[in-house]
Amino acid sequence: MPRDDYGGVPFWSPQNLKPLIIMCFIMIFVQFTAINAVLADSIRIFKELNFAEPRICTAGMSSAFLLFTFGSAALTDRAGRKLLLSVFAVLIAISLCMFSVAGFLSKNKRSS
Repeated sequence: MPRDDYGGVPFWSPQNLKPLIIMCFIMIFVQFTAINAVLADSIRIFKELNFAEPRICTAGMSSAFLLFTFGSAALTDRAGRKLLLSVFAVLIAISLCMFSVAGFLSKNKRSS
């Protein structure tokens, strides 16, 4: 295997190509889950859903997001990436569906 000037394997080598492609698909998946949009707009979302304290809900959701971000590294080493990606993809889809249903019900409740 050829080495670069720093003694490592070149970036575009076949050895690095598979992890690079996997990482690109993970980043695309993260963008499609829209979790960043939900976090950025969470106060307005919680206000529209008639939560009494939308800022506290946002703080709790952001804290949970931060906690699970740091905790995921240890969990990934123990359980494996493929299993965790599969499980959490389903959980994210369920939670986004719950947000949609809550918004739909809230909108119908206001229009009645």
